[in-house]
Amino acid sequence: GNYSGINAASLSLMMGDEATARKLARLVVRICQECLERDAERDYWILATLGEAYLLLGKQQEAARYYSLGRQVSGQNYASLASTRRQLNLLARFTQVDAEVLSALSIPPVVAFTGHMLDSPTRAEPRFPPGSVEAVKAQIRAVLDRLGADIGYSSAACGSDVLFLECLQERGGESNVVLPFDREDFFHTSVDFAGTEWVRRTRAVLESNTLIDQANRGSYGGDDLLFSYANHLIMGKALLRGRMLETEAHLLTVWDGRASGATGGTSEFIELWRSLGQPVTVIDPKSGEVREIGRGGPGRKSGTSRRGRPSSGRSSPKGAGRRIVAILFADLVGFSRLQE
Repeated sequence: GNYSGINAASLSLMMGDEATARKLARLVVRICQECLERDAERDYWILATLGEAYLLLGKQQEAARYYSLGRQVSGQNYASLASTRRQLNLLARFTQVDAEVLSALSIPPVVAFTGHMLDSPTRAEPRFPPGSVEAVKAQIRAVLDRLGADIGYSSAACGSDVLFLECLQERGGESNVVLPFDREDFFHTSVDFAGTEWVRRTRAVLESNTLIDQANRGSYGGDDLLFSYANHLIMGKALLRGRMLETEAHLLTVWDGRASGATGGTSEFIELWRSLGQPVTVIDPKSGEVREIGRGGPGRKSGTSRRGRPSSGRSSPKGAGRRIVAILFADLVGFSRLQE
């Protein structure tokens, strides 16, 4: 069979038996070609197996050709592509794998998103004025097109979050939302002030989302740390998904470039993301200018909170001392048999 045959061929190569590897690879090519002649509908795994077999035979161009054909029929089944890329990275330790072969199986980046909400009517200094909405949405759409991105993670505040989700859904992508707390409170803090049209648009993107997570099962309570925790989840989910799919995670943000240091704000998200050495694309909410920024955090300054109001100094209820920590649960040998 093609599956057992290609595994035997690749394992033979890893064990240093190139003659057996080539002999089995030629046999696999014949089996797969017969499958292609017999079945009108092309199967991804048959094409990927042909690519691997030709790679073992040292025929890089033929390998790239069949991997490219497999990429075409795979659609958005990135898990299959990622599995094949892992196999290629393993084989690269034992034989030559040209860049052309790897590029044939390229997977678009997973996109994390953060950005400013629409300016409230009471905001003194414009940051994301309503008049910039269509220009910003056009730039978000253009960046997603350039990246070829189909998987995204964000929150759903009025303004840039909703624009990102709309663009991702319009291109048939997978949109994943993390809300910081109960939905009713979230609308009250981050949507309602923008008016009924934004309430409608936010509800529409939430109804069309692939997955909605809630970071905290409770209300806002005036604690901006909940926004920060939701940001951590958005970031972590994007990074882990990118790693699982053998691709990079990319941050797209609508940001005015000011490092406010606000708890749960856009600049805090960007600072942490950059500290991990991940790529960032910034869209200016007023000018619509798009730029890439390098590694390293933008620094922290005192300023405004997540909602753009002056910091009150009451980010946590008095005496609560809430903070984000990691808890590791582990089992030690014999521990579960101990008496309390």
